Amino acid sequence: MQSRRTFIRNLALAIPAYSFAGVLLSSCGTNEKQLKKSKLKIGVIGAGISGLHAAWLLQNEYGYEVEILEASDKIGGRIQSVHDIFGMGSAELGANEIYGQNHDWYKAVQAQAITKPVSNNSNFFSEGVGYSQADMAQNSDYQSMESRLEQMSQTVGSDISVEMYMNQVQVPQKVQFIFKSKSEQMLGTSIDRASILYNSSEGLGKIIETKYKSGISFDEVILRKYQSILPNVLNNTQVTEIDYSGEKVKVTDHLQVAREYDQIIVTVPLSVLKLTSSQAYGIKFHPSLPESKLRAMDGLGMDSGVRIIVQTNKSFWNNESESLFVNGKIGKYDIVKSDIQNNRYLLAATVHGENADILNNMSESEILRLIQAEWKEQIGEEASKSILKHQVVYWGKTPFIQGSFSYHKVGGSNNSRAELAKTIENKVFFAGEACNTSNNSGTIHGAIETAIETVKSIHRLQS
Repeated sequence: MQSRRTFIRNLALAIPAYSFAGVLLSSCGTNEKQLKKSKLKIGVIGAGISGLHAAWLLQNEYGYEVEILEASDKIGGRIQSVHDIFGMGSAELGANEIYGQNHDWYKAVQAQAITKPVSNNSNFFSEGVGYSQADMAQNSDYQSMESRLEQMSQTVGSDISVEMYMNQVQVPQKVQFIFKSKSEQMLGTSIDRASILYNSSEGLGKIIETKYKSGISFDEVILRKYQSILPNVLNNTQVTEIDYSGEKVKVTDHLQVAREYDQIIVTVPLSVLKLTSSQAYGIKFHPSLPESKLRAMDGLGMDSGVRIIVQTNKSFWNNESESLFVNGKIGKYDIVKSDIQNNRYLLAATVHGENADILNNMSESEILRLIQAEWKEQIGEEASKSILKHQVVYWGKTPFIQGSFSYHKVGGSNNSRAELAKTIENKVFFAGEACNTSNNSGTIHGAIETAIETVKSIHRLQS
């Protein structure tokens, strides 16, 4: 992961000088012209994708003065890329796929890079036996499991966990690890914690949606898309207090520097928003947040997430496969890159919920030994010995992030996201994937949608 300054420097070296300068000149000209339209000053708390997009719209589309306060030394939030990992190019450390095409994020990526649909072709390993996608397509247990997965996006009825649903509909035991892995990748938590009812049209609906990969890293997309507002980002500025009791909103940071805005947009992750002011990274609101908003947050969860990248010197899957399912704590690996000529392969896994909690308490070397043990048992000794290098990102322990993405808990409410997104006194606005009410929570484009709606709400108040 790179700081904003380092990334700008590296990208400037990679892009022809005339191109990079053109971006800077054209954006500056546009901003100077439009900033004359309004004296309204808006603060954006957080430089994740929703904060960046909101600031970009406010400045470039409506001409408002914008300042972005970012607690870390990076931009992008849960979108982070690593460049030239193990000498094999870039890889995503956070969000790594695009869901669907009909939205602004796909258009932003497509404008800068080739996108490629992710196939459903996988290899499956359990108890030392491997199965291809063609093998599983003929397997009645797998067919039954796939049918149950598709049905989840239309589930209505009782508010039970996805795990209880899996047992009720009798997903065959031999393929439950596949059902579990596919569900948890979309939910952002383990299947015993998430509501089948409230997540059916959200996270679980994404299981059958077409997914795409980008030809360039996501942080390159962000830098190019939001270049014009990057000078407005104040990194290493942790907001500790938001006082909206007066005419202006007073925002105080960890150095006790106070800033005033006409309105603010809070885009911090749900996990941080739920922290009390006495906890590390927590924000004190004055007056306190409404009880209805606190209850809404209680109905939503955002659990630990761990991202693991491994390099191997052997491939033990079919050439056309894009992922591996393994019957273990780390259940799904994406095949990120293949250098067949040099026998080097890059795989990545994201673990959520209960198993992520376990991994959070393990060192990187302990996680490596766990992978080796699972691969030895489920795939074979040759696979276990093939790992050359590895890297682990503990999103649940990352400062100012504290988790993966939001989901509906069992016993929650369908109205939780709408309540979370509500403005307070037309001064404090909220955006981010957890606020999405269009069934696109947990996605980059879902976070962007909330930024668009929030900016529209702010602009309507000025009309």
